Amino acid sequence: MSTRRLTRRPWSASVVPTDTRAGGGTAVLSFDDVEVVLLDLDGTVYEGSRPVQGAGQAVERLRRSGLTVRFTTNTDSTSPAALVERLAGMGVPAEQDDFLTPVVLARRLFEGLPAPRVLAIASPAVRDHLPGLLCGPGDRPTHVLVCDPSYGAAYADLDAAFRAVRDGAELVATQLGRIARRDDGEHLDTGGWVRLLEYATGVEARVLGKPSPEFFRLALETVGGTPERALVVGDDLDADVAGAHAVGARSVLVRTGKASRASGSPASRASGGRAPGASGDWASRASGSRVARGPGGRDGGGGGAEPDAEVDGLADVPDLLARSG
Repeated sequence: MSTRRLTRRPWSASVVPTDTRAGGGTAVLSFDDVEVVLLDLDGTVYEGSRPVQGAGQAVERLRRSGLTVRFTTNTDSTSPAALVERLAGMGVPAEQDDFLTPVVLARRLFEGLPAPRVLAIASPAVRDHLPGLLCGPGDRPTHVLVCDPSYGAAYADLDAAFRAVRDGAELVATQLGRIARRDDGEHLDTGGWVRLLEYATGVEARVLGKPSPEFFRLALETVGGTPERALVVGDDLDADVAGAHAVGARSVLVRTGKASRASGSPASRASGGRAPGASGDWASRASGSRVARGPGGRDGGGGGAEPDAEVDGLADVPDLLARSG
C-alpha cells in the first residue's frame, strides 16, 4: 500500500490515522513497509534515570518482528559505551553500534578532514571519544566543538572557544537544545552556550545533531536503510518529527518526555504543541529551513512538524506497526 501525505489524527488503540482528503476516499495510513526504526532516547526510551513504562518490551518486540532498531539521540555528554551501560541497567540490551549521537558524527566528520585540531568544550568521556583529534599545547584550533557544558565548563572554556573562532576556527555544535530535563528538574542545555558564542563571534554554528538531515542520513547509511522505509519515533516535534520529514522518513510522536507537556492539554496544543524548552526555531535553523508559523503558533502552509501518528508511549509502537500491516 502506498503512503500518502495525510490529514492526521492522533492514533490510539481504537483509531488508526487516515487520509480523508476530498475526492480521495479514506485510506488507512500504512507502516507495513517499514524496515528501520530510529528511536530517540531521552523522553522516549527513558526519562531522566527512569525507563519509560514498557520500553524494554517494546524494543524487544520491534526486534523480534524483524525490524532494524537504532537509537538516535542528541545526547552529547557521554560516549556510546556509557549509553550501552545505561540502557542495560533499564533492561534494554544494546551494542555501541546501535547508537548515533552528535559526538559519533563529530568524530566521523573530523576523521575525514586533513589534520584537524579540535578545541572541544566537552566532558572527559566525550574527549576520550575523539582520540588524536584534539588540540595539544601550542596547536592552533581548526574547529571548535561545543557539547553539553554540564561537566563543569567555565568562562575560560568559552573565552578560549571565542578566541579560536575569531581566529578562523569553524564553530561546530553537537545540538541546539535549550533545556535539559533531569530527575531534579530543568537545566541549561548546549544550545545556550552555542547561542552565546554565535552572538559574540558573529558566526553561525554548524549543527550536527537532530534535526540535521545529515544526522538521519548517516543513521540510515550505517544500516543500509532508506528514508522511505524508515520510521522515526520520538518526543520532540522539531528534532524528531521535522527531522524525519526533512529526509523523507515517517514519524511517530510519543506522548512522553517533552510531548507529555506539549500534547497533554488543549491549551498547549493551541500554542502549536511545543513544550517549554523544545527545540523550536533553533531546530528549524539547524535543519537549514525556517518554518512559517500560522495562527496560534501552528506551522503554516501545511509544511510544519506534524507526526504521521501519535501514541501514548513507546510501548504502543509495536502494536501500531502490527495493526497497519
